Amino acid sequence: MGERKCINKYYPPDFDPSKIPRNRRPNKNKQTKVRSMLSMSVRCKRCGNYMSRGTKFNARKESVVGENYLGEIQTLRFYLKCTQCSAEITIKTDPETAKKRRKREEDAIMTRLEKRRLDSKREMESAAALDEIMAVNSRRASIVADAVFESLQSRAALEKEKEETKKKKKKKLEDEEDDALIKSVVFRTSTRTATRRFHDDDDDDDDEVVATKPVVDETCNAEKPVHNSQFMVVIKNKKKPRVDDDDDDDEKKRTSLIALQSLCDNYNSEDDDDGK
Repeated sequence: MGERKCINKYYPPDFDPSKIPRNRRPNKNKQTKVRSMLSMSVRCKRCGNYMSRGTKFNARKESVVGENYLGEIQTLRFYLKCTQCSAEITIKTDPETAKKRRKREEDAIMTRLEKRRLDSKREMESAAALDEIMAVNSRRASIVADAVFESLQSRAALEKEKEETKKKKKKKLEDEEDDALIKSVVFRTSTRTATRRFHDDDDDDDDEVVATKPVVDETCNAEKPVHNSQFMVVIKNKKKPRVDDDDDDDEKKRTSLIALQSLCDNYNSEDDDDGK
């Protein structure tokens, strides 16, 4: 067993360091064999074999050139084989969503075609929208301001005329309804004379008779002549003053005067006695 902790080493005189082979660094894109497990359930499209999640595989791993996440995390690709028909299955990692996705090379062509179709459709829609905008702008440029103002004025006049015709029709209908209501009413005739008495506080005892205008009966048929006419008589009774109230007032005044006079006499008699 050689010494492991030697301080000095012997180099022979014919030693040539260029003749020593150097170990090459492995290429970054070189595939390496790894032992991995399925992170999802997979079904083979060729034989229909179903491989559940957690199935172990001897896979080949390589890093995808030009694809990374945030400049540091590299995207990886794994090559597996079906356990029944040995068909190759390709799985590509997605660091952005922390998931893995199956890579289908056969679908890449259709995906590109679909993308081209969507791009062409979008371009056609944008071109049609641009043509429509240009047509609207040219139409607006050909319009004169005076013509627009005149068209607006004519439209306002038409609307005003329509409103006036509506109002006239409504008023005419209301008048017709009122006329029909008046014609449907029947006024009854009476031969009695109405008399009312009003009490007046004047001193005159005479009763005054006031004659009012004649009351004419109105009927629904205006063509028939009216024969009955009547007068309304109002009789005013003037209120007479009450005599009993005046007598009571006079008696009260007399009694008060007598009482005052007796008091004065009593005071005079007392003064005379004191003087004696």
